[in-house]
Amino acid sequence: MDFTYDSYANLIRLIQSEGYTFTGYHDFGEGPVVIMRHDIDTSVKKAYEMSLLEDKLGIKATYYALLNTDFYNVASNTNRLLLQDMISRGHEIGLHFDEAQYSDETSYESVVEKEIAVLSAILDHPVTTVSMHRPSQKALEGDWQFEGVVNSYSKLFFKEFKYLSDSRMRWREDPVEAITSHEYDRIQIVTHPFWYSEDKGEFREKLYDFIELAATERYDALCDNIRDFEQVISREEI
Repeated sequence: MDFTYDSYANLIRLIQSEGYTFTGYHDFGEGPVVIMRHDIDTSVKKAYEMSLLEDKLGIKATYYALLNTDFYNVASNTNRLLLQDMISRGHEIGLHFDEAQYSDETSYESVVEKEIAVLSAILDHPVTTVSMHRPSQKALEGDWQFEGVVNSYSKLFFKEFKYLSDSRMRWREDPVEAITSHEYDRIQIVTHPFWYSEDKGEFREKLYDFIELAATERYDALCDNIRDFEQVISREEI
């Protein structure tokens, strides 16, 4: 499948037509069930657009937001309101935890608990699930457990569910085949909203578009904070 919104919508409709129920990490049953998970690696706005599409398709998903990233700020008024609106519409926001921000000697249980508390405070809503950003082998094999918080990379969800991911804009296994084969009663599908758009686009093209968009967003922020900024640098120049 390609990385367009139409293709994603077709995947959701296929899952529904094959008799699977969409569920979350807290209330799944025996099956056949699908947990739809989205990692917000680069853009809250792209995640928000995906959630609006899912509303139209009649499903809810879990979105994982980073606290430690140079790409976006979950505490900014714009992103906070987008995430809170997603919650109000029934989607779940979890913590996307980046091990690389800490030393190997760090107690991950402790820092996950702290980041959960911070994200919960920002969203004014309890955060009760976590996923690892670029998980290490230790995280994948460790079956880490956190009190009161579901780990999407625990043995239950990573080993006992069929795990399908579109990491780096490439499906390791064909999700359509996995669904239609009915080989798996429990499936966890991981996507990255950053890759999806109206047009198909290629890997390099989507990265380049993101870089251009970042320049535009930075320009708009400067306009909001520096009087008469457009007289110094015009929009046409960037």
